[in-house]
Amino acid sequence: MQETSVIGTLFRSLRHRNFRLFWSGQLISLIGTWMQNAAPAWQSALCLEKIYRLNTHLAGNDLQVIVVV
Repeated sequence: MQETSVIGTLFRSLRHRNFRLFWSGQLISLIGTWMQNAAPAWQSALCLEKIYRLNTHLAGNDLQVIVVV
């Protein structure tokens, strides 16, 4: 009976080149999305220097998602 390691089993899909390309592309895209979502809030905080403005901005972003859904 052949014993396989848990790590080898978990990352078996990364042996395929196409999946590695897909996974890395998704990771880069997700990081870009995080940056794009954080940048307006950060800019508001730097420019306005008031926490309630930042909270209003963040609530407005969430409200758009709630209304659409």
